[in-house]
Amino acid sequence: MFQINKRPIVVLSAPRTGSTALTAYIRKTCNDNTIQAFYEPDAVGGRINEFLEVYNKNKNFIVKTHLMNIERYSPEISNFFTTSDSVFRIRIQRKDLIKQIVSYYIAVSRGNKWHYRHANELDIVDTLGIDQNMLQAHVKHIVRSNKILKESQINFDLDLFYEDLPKMDNLSFYVNPKPTNYQEILDAVSKIVSQSSIIP
Repeated sequence: MFQINKRPIVVLSAPRTGSTALTAYIRKTCNDNTIQAFYEPDAVGGRINEFLEVYNKNKNFIVKTHLMNIERYSPEISNFFTTSDSVFRIRIQRKDLIKQIVSYYIAVSRGNKWHYRHANELDIVDTLGIDQNMLQAHVKHIVRSNKILKESQINFDLDLFYEDLPKMDNLSFYVNPKPTNYQEILDAVSKIVSQSSIIP
């Protein structure tokens, strides 16, 4: 699906853009079985020490991280991610801002970091409260994250959108089930976005 001809591979994203599934797909379809994948090792509870070992040893890895969090890495690593000619850089964005924000709201409300779940984690039936203050904060957060990613002057080798990704079979990942009041949340976010002055 993708012609990737360099190592390491760095996937730069904003929240809820499908970067986890994309990274897993690249890892699964890669001919090199020794390559390691890291999903936001900079995050709390992430595999930062394991990542640093691989980074310092051979740089044979795929790492995905949100561009807005690039400063969590040392200046050497963040500079390597964003400027080195040896890095294959992928930017993944999302076209549907409303659904991106709603996805983030659902994840935070459920205390679930990931956009995708495994097959044995799909029995969720819930109705989420609609917290207007939280929704407004999420709108600002996602808009800011998207702006940083969209306006980046980084030289990307591949530019992708979540909505254009092909079906990625055999990943053992499934999109989170929607809450019973998904449409209400969607409507609430749409109203905030339509009234917001921060939307470009």
